[in-house]
Amino acid sequence: MSNSRMFVLTATRAPPISTTCFQVELEQDSQLWHNRLGHLSYDRLKTLASKQMVNGLPSIAIPQEVCTHCLNGKQHRSAMSKKSSWRA
Repeated sequence: MSNSRMFVLTATRAPPISTTCFQVELEQDSQLWHNRLGHLSYDRLKTLASKQMVNGLPSIAIPQEVCTHCLNGKQHRSAMSKKSSWRA
């Protein structure tokens, strides 16, 4: 530990074993922008596109498939019991 209460880290960089490029390909630009903007609703994406509030945002078409991440976020959760015999 140094005088300023920081730990000194000595690391070496190993050469890469192989160079591989991964690319995600989505069928629609709408889904890509939905993901990029934090799963913003498609109505709001259309508003951003129509008012030209985002540079480079293409015209938005609502896809037929439903976003699984958005569905998981909307699932009902059981309430936590307020009367418990112990607390963590």
